[in-house]
Amino acid sequence: MLSRPFTKFERFFLLVLTLALLGLVYYRFIHLPVRERVTEADTTLIEEQIATEYTRAELIQSMKDEVTENQETMIGLVATYDNFKAEAAFLNTIFVPLAETYNYGFETPVAEDNTVRRDINISFTAADYRICRKIIQMVHDSRYRSMIKNVNITAVDNRSTDEYSSVLNSPVKCNMTVTFYETLIGAQTTAGLVMDDSKKKSEYIGLGKADFSNLERNSLETIAESIAAEQG
Repeated sequence: MLSRPFTKFERFFLLVLTLALLGLVYYRFIHLPVRERVTEADTTLIEEQIATEYTRAELIQSMKDEVTENQETMIGLVATYDNFKAEAAFLNTIFVPLAETYNYGFETPVAEDNTVRRDINISFTAADYRICRKIIQMVHDSRYRSMIKNVNITAVDNRSTDEYSSVLNSPVKCNMTVTFYETLIGAQTTAGLVMDDSKKKSEYIGLGKADFSNLERNSLETIAESIAAEQG
């Protein structure tokens, strides 16, 4: 058997051949499978994000449609001005136990003829979309006449996990405006009101000259209660 040491060229050639074979094995059995899995994972993540955003848009649009529909069929009692304390207390019964955080922004109430509009800008966070929806529904079901508008819902970015944040799997932040309606008929004061151009403070109409023809039944009940209290 012929045996001799390899020349420098042969050793170099074998080294290059070995490295090439190792590189080929690495590329075929490690690099390509890993790259394929990463590509598939990226594609899956993008598809999940698209599906989540689509579902989010549907949920928010559904809620906005409900709010719009409910605006056309407002319920609740039209309280006599000034009903601010009762309305604020009502909101607290909802947001204190259910919201993670909340903030009220009170605007000056505006009177037009005998109708008073009191806008309250509310921002809050909820643990999830379900609780957010419950809060909005409870506000809508207020015993006091009100309207919800300018609803905006977004997911709170959850940095504690790598999961994509959406309204479906994250805390939710909501901004909205709630308008409470009150009446000046039977009111004891107009303090704190901004009077619309169509009605100045000096033109305030008392019960004796008030027009009751356009009031709904719950408003008349409020007036009757006020008169009874005065006479009692």
